[in-house]
This record gives sequence, C-alpha cells and structure tokens, in this order.
Amino acid sequence: MVFDCQRIRSLSPAQGWSVHEQEDDEGEFRSDTDSHVRLKVELDCARGVPQLQVTTREDDD
Repeated sequence: MVFDCQRIRSLSPAQGWSVHEQEDDEGEFRSDTDSHVRLKVELDCARGVPQLQVTTREDDD
C-alpha cells in the first residue's frame, strides 16, 4: 500500500487476495478463495502522520 495523509494512493493485495474497493480514505480486500472474507483498510491522519486501521470481517451471506 502507498498512502499519505491526503489519500490511499494504491492498494496491492497479497497473493490470494484481490482489491474489491478503493476510495481516497478506505479500501477493501477480498479473499480469492472465499469472497465472504474481507479486510477493510481505513486511513486517518493524526498530527500529520498517516495511520491505517485494518479490520477483518467474515460475512455469513
């Protein structure tokens, strides 16, 4: 991933994952083997330092 306080510039998934969504301040990866497994990435900036928060989610759809 490449990011700064303004936006996420690029998302590069690890092997076995795909980029599902990408916006300026958030993105989402999905597992290639199970599309219900997701990693959400959120960008924040604290005192001029970019920070990412990554959360996992598994849907039961």
